[in-house]
Amino acid sequence: MKYHLQLYIAGQNLRSKKAITNLKEIEETYLKNDALIEIIDVLDEPEIAMKNGINATPTIVKLIPTPMKKSIADLMDIREVLFWLGIAT
Repeated sequence: MKYHLQLYIAGQNLRSKKAITNLKEIEETYLKNDALIEIIDVLDEPEIAMKNGINATPTIVKLIPTPMKKSIADLMDIREVLFWLGIAT
C-alpha cells in the first residue's frame, strides 16, 4: 500500500457522493489501486471526527506517505488533488 487516505463525509448527500466518486476515480486512474481508502461518515462516527480534529466535510486526510496532511475539498479538481497528494501528471 503506497497511500492511506481517509475521506470524511456528512451523510449521503450529493456533495458527499461526488467526493467519494472523485476519490475512487483518482484511486483507479492515478494511484493504480495501490491505496487504502477509508470513508468515514461523521454523522455515524462523530467520535472519530472529533478525535481527529475534523470540523468540516468533505475533508480528505493523507496518512501515508508522510507527512500527514488534511484538506477540506470536494475533490472536483483532480489536478489540484494530485498536486496535493504529491503526484506529478
